[in-house]
Amino acid sequence: LIEASMTYSDNTANNKIIKEIGGIKKVKQRLKELGDKVTNPVRYEIELNYYSPKSKKDTSTPAAFGKTLNKLIANGKLSKENKKFLLDLMLNNKSGDTLIKDGVSKDCKVADK
Repeated sequence: LIEASMTYSDNTANNKIIKEIGGIKKVKQRLKELGDKVTNPVRYEIELNYYSPKSKKDTSTPAAFGKTLNKLIANGKLSKENKKFLLDLMLNNKSGDTLIKDGVSKDCKVADK
């Protein structure tokens, strides 16, 4: 499920993972424990497709997401094995090729999600 969610942006897999770990409230709690007070998960897919530009529901910022990811990968919040697993998934993402990878030189590695 994790591979489908991360590599192929499989939203059904993502919903199942979130439910398995305790739901959106648990995800939000864990983000706060990591110091992320900006990211605001509220809904599951497919409801995420319906939004208001004025709403803060289901939003984050690049800075908040980057800080959280840095804490997980660089600051030892993940074991060596889990860090490698996450980075491999992000490096093998199939859904971001035309978005991020097209904006950087070919010799850059892009870990995307």
